[in-house]
Amino acid sequence: DVYKRQAQYALATCLFHLGEYERVLKIYEELESVALDFPDIHAQKAASYLLLGRPIDALTASMLLLPKEKRSTFRLYFAQALIHIGDKKNAKTVIEGLFKENPCPSLARRARLLLHHLVSK
Repeated sequence: DVYKRQAQYALATCLFHLGEYERVLKIYEELESVALDFPDIHAQKAASYLLLGRPIDALTASMLLLPKEKRSTFRLYFAQALIHIGDKKNAKTVIEGLFKENPCPSLARRARLLLHHLVSK
């Protein structure tokens, strides 16, 4: 129901301003199941993750603010940065998320090579 989703969004916004970030994320988990794609939700999720000390999740959520055609490229560069700082586990997760977005063939090839390199080491 649209009105229920709007009420949940309003509640999450209030809770965000009260500093109840875990509760905000819980509400947005429920909203995602109905595929509500609203930029403010992604922005609040990203900010909540950041304020909870979860920068990887914050960056991942903020990717959804980018135009769809730019997300896969951002994911690839983000994964490369994670590898550079030694966070291979999160890099692998980011690359796997890239494949879910059905990237263009050249980007998919680069991501497969990066994933292969990551797994082989």
